[in-house]
Amino acid sequence: MQWVTTSTILKGLKDFGNDEAWGRFVGRFREPIEAFGRGLGLGSSEAEDLAQATLGEFARVYRENRYEREKGRLSSYLFGIAHRQAMKLCRE
Repeated sequence: MQWVTTSTILKGLKDFGNDEAWGRFVGRFREPIEAFGRGLGLGSSEAEDLAQATLGEFARVYRENRYEREKGRLSSYLFGIAHRQAMKLCRE
């Protein structure tokens, strides 16, 4: 498998119809977000829900041009979203 940088993935995400770029993005970050959720004590299915909610929220924010890469790493941004989404799940 070819290594793809975060910059390359983000560039591809600018085209919202670029299924390959979105697939790479999900492939890179879904499992770490699920692991993060399990580390917070979520069950497997809740961790999957967390990953889905996090990636969906990022897609929404990215489409609105609200993600500013120069303000920090993508992974930090995503895990910030994941933390907020986990807190929402725990309140439900």
